[in-house]
Amino acid sequence: MILSTETLIPDSSKKSLIESLSSAFTADRLIDEIRLLLKAEVVTKCGITLPDNRTRLAAVQLLFSYLEGRPVERIITKSTSQVIDPDADLSSRLKKSPALRRMMRRLLTEAE
Repeated sequence: MILSTETLIPDSSKKSLIESLSSAFTADRLIDEIRLLLKAEVVTKCGITLPDNRTRLAAVQLLFSYLEGRPVERIITKSTSQVIDPDADLSSRLKKSPALRRMMRRLLTEAE
């Protein structure tokens, strides 16, 4: 079962959630936060301050997703239309395994 916001949040709650988020996160505040992320730094164990490239990259990706939209993501699907013949696999296994042949003979004699 795939859960989405449509199944988890009722319509009345969605509207109030959107309204509260839009009032809390104005456009100016979002711009300021992205600017901070673009200047993010990390302090190493030795006390050296370096640019936090992961955070900066995430900020650039976020900024571009707002400006240009998200790119189309590739979805790789496996084709399941191949017909699998279980008898072909069993016959090749029987050719290679004397123990499997003995077991099959024993099962056939027990079944008769």
